[in-house]
Amino acid sequence: MLKIIFNKDIEQLAGLMADYIYEHLKNGDVDKFEYHKDLNIICIDWCDTLKPDEEPSQIIICFNSKDLFFICENEQVLNTVKTTIESIKTSDNNNELILYRFFAKLLDGDTNVLEKLEDEIVALDDELLTTSNKDCAHEIIEFRRKLLSLKRYYEQLNKIFENLVENENSLIDDDALKYFRVLDSRVDRLFATVLNLQDYVTQLREAYQANVDIELNNLMKTFTIVTSIFLPLSLLAGWYGMNLKMPEFQWNYGYPIIIATSVIIVLVMVIIFKKKKWF
Repeated sequence: MLKIIFNKDIEQLAGLMADYIYEHLKNGDVDKFEYHKDLNIICIDWCDTLKPDEEPSQIIICFNSKDLFFICENEQVLNTVKTTIESIKTSDNNNELILYRFFAKLLDGDTNVLEKLEDEIVALDDELLTTSNKDCAHEIIEFRRKLLSLKRYYEQLNKIFENLVENENSLIDDDALKYFRVLDSRVDRLFATVLNLQDYVTQLREAYQANVDIELNNLMKTFTIVTSIFLPLSLLAGWYGMNLKMPEFQWNYGYPIIIATSVIIVLVMVIIFKKKKWF
């Protein structure tokens, strides 16, 4: 028997499973994977990989050789499950094969999504290298948020399929187990790809922060050079700004001498900084 229902309509499953399992599902306290004597339970926080920023929706799957029940949190995920099941179901399918094809359909295209995400990260990295003043903090934060959502999604699937292939209650026959092993390997690869992309984004963030620090250091160097050049001039201005009677005030060429001294000081400081390659 195949049923796809909302979690609010769980009463439809009363009498179709053991009472203690029904009460357990009704209370909503379900682990990611649960073994029972006559039934396996999978609980997924489904994530649309095209929109990983959106809040995930819960799907609870109960199955054995005779029954396959999908309990969906909202209408979006219910329509997704129905559309997927309709596209894969045939008259000779057993529940294990339907479940395998269901997960295979959910994972279909995820590799392309991750490759596209990787291309976007590489493009941002190239732009950061070629444009030193590129402000990419917002893009880096968005990539980190998306990858964190995808990591959590594939991490739970990884645990689910590991438990499925262990088959502790022997509800899955050996022929069907090989299909779930394929899914387990696929999820492992997707999960590893997300982890690699997270490392890449971390490196990108560090490179961006290094560029910001370099620009800040260059700015501080400029301020230091300007301050160093005008510090002697400020000393002259402060010295001759004192309200004291100085003999230089009586010289006919006192004012031009001060101007020439200031120009010479500026030129000498510029030459020194040029030789030290400070600018």
